[in-house]
Formats: sequence, structure tokens, C-alpha cells
Amino acid sequence: MGTSWNRNMTFYKPHKSLQKPFTVLGSEERDIGAWRIRLSKPDRLDADRHCLLRVSHLGKSGYFIGLGHQDGDGVAKMDFDVREHLGIGSKESKSVLKIEIITGWRSIYWYLRHRDPHVYVPAYVGLWSLALGFVGIIMGVFSMFGA
Repeated sequence: MGTSWNRNMTFYKPHKSLQKPFTVLGSEERDIGAWRIRLSKPDRLDADRHCLLRVSHLGKSGYFIGLGHQDGDGVAKMDFDVREHLGIGSKESKSVLKIEIITGWRSIYWYLRHRDPHVYVPAYVGLWSLALGFVGIIMGVFSMFGA
């Protein structure tokens, strides 16, 4: 019996990846600037929507949120910034992309390295809170034993 918060955090097999040619199209307007890539479910390796993906193209890679679309397999929708980051030219081009599902510790890396302050600021606050909590525990243990 699972909880709803971990629905998208399924523990996939590590290094599950797919490499194939995609037709790269422009993104939907609501995805512009959000570092999202829209792929069909089989192209997302059957992962749920909002999964974290590492996408690579010609030695350049990035972490993106994977969403779906209904334009069929072999189609990747991404905005200008994502295409520029991956070194993909214009829209409607053919590009070989490597898609990999990201889980575990590498997902924490995504939170800390994301470009959007709405994502990385809470991640750093949480990291500092965790560090201060450990310091508090250590100080409490030392004070109990009179060190």
C-alpha cells in the first residue's frame, strides 16, 4: 500500500535508457522556460508524467521534466532554451537523443542545480536545515554526556 507522494518516484532499474532518432518540434507555450521535454510514454521508458529525465545529444546533456504528448513515438517537443542547451538546431529537425530516467541521489542534484529559483532556493533551505539539525543533534549528545 503506497502513498500518493511516491507515485512518480517509482524505483526504476538504474541506468535504464533509450537512444534513438527523434523529430524535434517546438514546445507548447506553457512549457517555455520550464525545462520540460514532452515525449510519448514509450519514449519516456514507460515512466509516469513529471518524471526526471537526463537527455543527451552529441556530448551535451541536461536534466529535464518529462511530460507526455499525443503526437506519436519518435517525437520530442522542447522549447528554444532546451534545444540550445542540447545543441539541437532548429525545430522540425531529426536528432539522436539518449533518454535516461533519473532517480535517487541524482534527483537531489537536479534540485540543487536547477536554473529556476522556485526550485533551487527551497532545496538549499532544506539542505541547510538538515545540516543545522545534525549540528543540533551532535551538540545535544555532547551536552548530555558533559563533554
